[in-house]
Amino acid sequence: MNLMYELRRRGGGYALGAICGGVRVWSLYVPNGRTLTDPHLQYKLAWLEALRVSAAGWLTEAAEARAPHHPRFGLWATYRATGQLFMLDYAQGLRGGRQAVERTPNYYQPHLTCAWAYTGLGDTASAKQEIQLARKLDSQDILEKFVEEMRKWSQNSPNKTQCWDMLEVLRSLCPE
Repeated sequence: MNLMYELRRRGGGYALGAICGGVRVWSLYVPNGRTLTDPHLQYKLAWLEALRVSAAGWLTEAAEARAPHHPRFGLWATYRATGQLFMLDYAQGLRGGRQAVERTPNYYQPHLTCAWAYTGLGDTASAKQEIQLARKLDSQDILEKFVEEMRKWSQNSPNKTQCWDMLEVLRSLCPE
């Protein structure tokens, strides 16, 4: 029997997962929210949101582990990284962007995603290197196209203004 288990605790709740015979099962203890006006309800909702975010990562990681070099996973890593950048989480955006570069090293978009993350982290030298790599892979005007595309994609982000501001900083690093 193939059995693996893990326990993930956060605050007062937990998620206990096991794989048995190739099937993953979970047991959850969710904090009690008590009543709609009780402060514990906000704690419970925050715990459930943290679980949702974590579980999405677990599912993606499991799928990617089965076919780590499939080009689709490079794109998924890029999209996941872009989502982090829309939420202004530059460190996680860079992590996802680096994963995408590893999976699809000859595609410009992961490099520009990394450039955006580096820009947000204040590392303009690394951002410029990524821009140059992307231009070698595609064309001199690829940064301009990328910035315009990301402006469209971030239209519904709650951080649209900050995203657009950072994209303008990115654009200014390597004028054509």
